[in-house]
Parts: sequence; C-alpha cells; structure tokens
Amino acid sequence: DCIFLGLLRPAPLDSRNLRAWVAPNGVVLCTDPQFSALTGLQGEDMVGKPFQTFCTDMAVVETMLEQCREASFEALVAGTIVHQLSLAHRYVPPVPVEIKVTQGGTDSQRIFVLNAHRTDDNTDGLMVVDTKGGISFATWDVAAMLGYPLKRFVKLKLDQLLPPPFASLHATKHL
Repeated sequence: DCIFLGLLRPAPLDSRNLRAWVAPNGVVLCTDPQFSALTGLQGEDMVGKPFQTFCTDMAVVETMLEQCREASFEALVAGTIVHQLSLAHRYVPPVPVEIKVTQGGTDSQRIFVLNAHRTDDNTDGLMVVDTKGGISFATWDVAAMLGYPLKRFVKLKLDQLLPPPFASLHATKHL
C-alpha cells in the first residue's frame, strides 16, 4: 500500500502555442486560453460549435478535416498535415494562420489537435471595453501583463485598472 503526493501547477501560457482540440466531425472540444486571441471568443464560447464557423473559407476547413480523417495515425502523429487558413475574429479583421494538425487521441478514437501559428507575426494583445466601461473581451497576455488571471480580468471595469484621477474619468456614470 503506497501513498503518492504530488503538486500540480498550471503550465505557463505561451503566445506561440495556440491549440484547439477538434472531433473528426469538426466540433470544437476545447481550446487553450491563448486560442481566443485568434477568434475574439472565449474558449467556453467555442466549445461545441463547428470549427468551420470560425473560418472565412469553410471549404478549405472541410478539405483539411477530410484529409485528417483519411490520414494514417502515423501521419497525424508526425504532424504532416498543414493548411493555411484565415480565422474570422469578432473584433478585428480575419487572422491568417497556419494550422498543423497532430493526433490527440488514439487511432480508434481520434481527436485532432489544431496547432495554430499566426502568419502575420502580429502578437499584439487586445482589450475590448463596452459602453459602460466593462471589459467584455481581453487576450490572456493583456490580463497577465496587468497581473490578473483572465477570468477575473474580464469581470473588471476600466476604472478599476486606472489610478486616480484617471479612474474617475472612466467611471460608469461618466461614460
């Protein structure tokens, strides 16, 4: 009889590692927090939706998924399937990406891992504020730069981030 103790820490986020896990039929199973920078949607808003709806050219995505379904397990593990796509973003123009597909499951139970890399080399963070001063969307790197976890950051108001006297200029009653 043994007892094992362990300590789990979240892996540090990396702006170059943008992944989405997709079922063979194209339904998004989950995403990295960083992947939302490519679509303008939080991860929980993408889960359960077809990946094709996040792309500007659905035919290219259908071709990529068909190629993934027909590929051998070894080809998926090696990451030989690569496609250029443009992802529709909620707040900015479409984002050009290169998608490298790898295997995330077993040969009998396939899950495709879409490893995305921006081809325009833009790594700018984004924060979107609504008309009442509430933060409605932010990328994880902006939240981290200001010292907040992303889930807590998107619940803040703009005036909570600013020092006086600037905070009073951006308070809800003045917007």
